[in-house]
Amino acid sequence: MTIKRSLERFLMRQRLHIEMALGRTSFHNPMYQSGPVQEVRHRIIAGLAFGDVLEIGSLMGASALAMAASSHVRRVTCIDPWFQLRTFRIFLHNVEVSGASQRIHPIRSTSQHILPLLQSASFDTIYIDGDHSEEGVRFDIRQARRLIRPLGRIIGDDYDIPDVKRAVDSEFSASRLHADQGLWWI
Repeated sequence: MTIKRSLERFLMRQRLHIEMALGRTSFHNPMYQSGPVQEVRHRIIAGLAFGDVLEIGSLMGASALAMAASSHVRRVTCIDPWFQLRTFRIFLHNVEVSGASQRIHPIRSTSQHILPLLQSASFDTIYIDGDHSEEGVRFDIRQARRLIRPLGRIIGDDYDIPDVKRAVDSEFSASRLHADQGLWWI
């Protein structure tokens, strides 16, 4: 698969995330189509998240919106570099129109720059969907272990991507790891 096609598929998935989270059937990006698989994924994410949430990799905000819609979630802190200003504006628009602006707080930077600065044991749920390289996922997982509170939950996406799967499998024992619909969690 070409890089261009991979990027198109990724963007299509993000549009679907947003449509499901907002309960809408159409969105700005015509490449993205909704479907039942994404709806199931959002239900899983929203069902697993609780308390103070850290999301690593937000893009257009669909997963953040799904988590913020849960009554078990107090606040969602989103870290993403939003390299494209247009994408960041779409994220902000989606948060605003959803009515979740009081519960979702974006930080525009990479996880490598921000995570080391955050206080240890400060989140109940951490959702990892940022850098998909094996090294990037390992970094995010190691930082998540430091940042998660006792009895907290670490969740991630794209377990079906080989680099992500290798990193997750090497960082967690199989007996603690759960996976479904491309998501993984401990």
